[in-house]
Amino acid sequence: MTRSIRLKGKVIIVDASRDYLEGKAQNALRPEDITRIVTAHKAAVARLSTAAIVECHNY
Repeated sequence: MTRSIRLKGKVIIVDASRDYLEGKAQNALRPEDITRIVTAHKAAVARLSTAAIVECHNY
């Protein structure tokens, strides 16, 4: 089964709400923040969920 078929109808959620550099008018992602987000996604630490569950929790 290909990855796109296996993930069809699913949503990957990575909580990166604490991974950023605060700015005056706009926050920014540092290289280490991006690395942490990508690592979480690749390592399947992120929660695989259906779109219906995401809607239920108002994400």
